[in-house]
Amino acid sequence: MKITKTEKIWLAAVIIFYICYNLPFVPPYGLAKATLIHALITLVPLWIAIYVGLVKVCRIYRIRDQKTPGDPGTSSLESAGSKCNSDMKSDTSGK
Repeated sequence: MKITKTEKIWLAAVIIFYICYNLPFVPPYGLAKATLIHALITLVPLWIAIYVGLVKVCRIYRIRDQKTPGDPGTSSLESAGSKCNSDMKSDTSGK
């Protein structure tokens, strides 16, 4: 699988902001104003980079429904879940 340009930019942005967020002794201990400025400069852009990157990557790699051959209208997980639920109902009704 080839890494796209979007993924490279996303990874670089996340790594840069993560390193900046984890610099030792920044902000100095006990200064509330410096802590808030540090969070605005590093933590907020880190969150934005992560979630915007996730949206862009999810647009590139769409998740497709996997249909079972017997049930054209349901996915394999839905049919397995309904089978499990019906088994549990039959087990509890016999008691």
